[in-house]
Amino acid sequence: MKKILIFALILVGFSSVVSQVVLVRELLITFYGNELSIGFILASWLFWVGMGSWFLGRRADRIKRGIEVFILTQFLIWLFLPLEILLVRTSKSIIGVGLGEIIGPFPMLYFSFLVLAPLCLVIGFQFALGCRVYNQIIREAPKAIGRVYIYDALGDMAGGIIFTFLLVYLLHSFHCALLIGSLNLFAAFLLATIRSTSHIPPASPAGRHPTSRKPLAILTLLLALSIYLFGSSKIDNLQDQSTRWRWRGYQLVEEKNSIYGNLVTTKRTDQYSFYENGLLSFTTSDREFNEYVTHLTMLEHPKPKKILLIGGGVSGGLQEILKHNPDSVDYVELDPELIRLAKKYLPPSDRKALVDERVKVHYLDGRLFVKRVKEKYDLVMVNLPDPCTAQLNRCYTREFFKEVRDILKPEGIISLGISSKEAYLGEEMGDFNASIYYTLKDIFPNIVAVPGEYLLLFASPSEKILTYDDQILNKRFSERKIKTDFLTPYHISYQFTPRKISYLLGALDEAKGTKKNFDFQPISYYYDIVLWASYFYPASRKLFASFTKLNVWHFATILAVLVFILIFLSRRSPRMRRSFTPLAIATTGFAGITLEVVLILAFQVLYGYLYSRIGLIVALFMVGLTAGALFMIKQLPKIKRDLLVLSRLEGAVAIYALLLPLSLIALSKVKGVYLYPLSQIVFPILVALTGLLVGLEFPLANKIYLKGQKVGKTAGLLYGVDLFGSCLGALLASILLIPILGIIQTCLIVSLFNLSTFFLLSSTPKTR
Repeated sequence: MKKILIFALILVGFSSVVSQVVLVRELLITFYGNELSIGFILASWLFWVGMGSWFLGRRADRIKRGIEVFILTQFLIWLFLPLEILLVRTSKSIIGVGLGEIIGPFPMLYFSFLVLAPLCLVIGFQFALGCRVYNQIIREAPKAIGRVYIYDALGDMAGGIIFTFLLVYLLHSFHCALLIGSLNLFAAFLLATIRSTSHIPPASPAGRHPTSRKPLAILTLLLALSIYLFGSSKIDNLQDQSTRWRWRGYQLVEEKNSIYGNLVTTKRTDQYSFYENGLLSFTTSDREFNEYVTHLTMLEHPKPKKILLIGGGVSGGLQEILKHNPDSVDYVELDPELIRLAKKYLPPSDRKALVDERVKVHYLDGRLFVKRVKEKYDLVMVNLPDPCTAQLNRCYTREFFKEVRDILKPEGIISLGISSKEAYLGEEMGDFNASIYYTLKDIFPNIVAVPGEYLLLFASPSEKILTYDDQILNKRFSERKIKTDFLTPYHISYQFTPRKISYLLGALDEAKGTKKNFDFQPISYYYDIVLWASYFYPASRKLFASFTKLNVWHFATILAVLVFILIFLSRRSPRMRRSFTPLAIATTGFAGITLEVVLILAFQVLYGYLYSRIGLIVALFMVGLTAGALFMIKQLPKIKRDLLVLSRLEGAVAIYALLLPLSLIALSKVKGVYLYPLSQIVFPILVALTGLLVGLEFPLANKIYLKGQKVGKTAGLLYGVDLFGSCLGALLASILLIPILGIIQTCLIVSLFNLSTFFLLSSTPKTR
């Protein structure tokens, strides 16, 4: 029984991680995939798992048939996961939003909050119930809770690695759901089979275990059905049909999941549209936009012979570049699946551009390519979406612009474009545009800004190369004999009208106080979130604007007052002093998730967007957490002053949070051949050390809080507050703290939180 139960407990973590990744990917196809939507989804997940652990877990000790109820939870996972996938795929019809439309923040919040609740409640409850059942076997409560915590972490680690390196390539969402369900049914079948021979004390009044054959028969039938469906075409038919429900009203041509997202191709008459994670990426007939962006950029340079294009080539931009007869074009695209789809459905002229002998396609992150390349370019075209996420924001920071300057020839040009307004910018749009404009101006004092619904920015280290003179541009247009369908000399002159240019520069000057965009303080994607939210709730502008005034002293003052009040109240209330232990676990949960987000962002910034490596970062965190929990379980019998040790661990987390940004800044200064090998040593150590500090506290806190309490209630409460702290960290770190305050101040706030609990724990009487 013990080995089977351990397998089932590891499966809890495995099921949790794979289910989370599958549902997050499905929800991101429905919702606008910026940091706010990701924060809402992850916060909803952590909240409901915490509620399942705390609210339902406190009832685990009253359950007489723990194994039977645990088997029931495994059946519910088999049932809930595919149903929630189906619900997500029909969600836009439920919310009443058309395909390709952006959903507002509040519909996104309440839908993800409600749809994730059933599965997450079950997963959270499984942890508390598993602690209670496992304790019935080993009869040592603190050790039982610590062991279950370790098994859950091992499952998390295995789930993250297996999904990242295997499942994402081989299985679609319903296959993943069926795999998770089948594994849970198999574990349930094993538990039910040997239930009558286990060493768990009998639950029935007569002293016998109830061994009805009916549950075994049902589990056998369900397991057989799952295996049959997994190998049949019916599950593929369900995947295809539900995808068509999601894209109802469109002629669905092809859907493909890659490790970078969901790609969909639709057709209407002779026009193909390509969607990435539910949002329109480009259409095959968008010639007007491609001609406008590409030719205005190419005409700014008198002889653009060596070109670097980062993104956007398959949408038609590459074909337009070749009309200027360059010697070579390096085209960088992250996802090879996008190129594969383009070659199948793009017009012959665009497909021809992709295989032109002058074009070399690189399947790599654009930022990483710029760091590594040794060539010098006449023109670097950044043709990426707006910096609406932290990952995209990396290509709009001061540090990135400096890296581009290093690969430009003395009279080279960098070009980029962002969403804007031609007639009236407004505060939100003005802040967003000004943040990018003045960040670029820090590196390139010479800038040409072309107004429109798509603001074009050209910058160069040379004072001689850029021009606002439409006559010069039209002369080059004529000399190069560019054939276009939409762009004419009249359009070029119109875009460079002095009145329009003057209005744009004046509006940007009014927003000059806007914060600039840095790698470790990615404020521009926060401005994009504010802009997006203002489309739906204009009154929210004041709220978001107030957040930009946050600073560390606000947090320090509030925490100091709270610590003083709590210490004063605890002098007369043992119950208040007892609550300091769960509070310490909550602040450590907050610290763990926040520092993990910091490390992932830093890894992306310094070494490029490497999807598999980010998966490894998460896995390494769980390795450290497991090692910390194992070490503490062995030390528990030797520890006499529990609260003293717990307070010192809180102090250690606070000190580590202060030292972490210093390590990251030092890494950012490393250049040349030492950069890559050093990252392979330092980053794994930092990630594992973060997990280690988090893992050390949980078993010790359970030993402290167990005194006079039941196993299920204690495990459920502490695991719940750990997740509630993580929920708060996931929401605040990615949306507010990191973009507004930056990595250094974010880590300082983490340190302040843990210092607060350090002082609270230190204020309690030093008794054994």
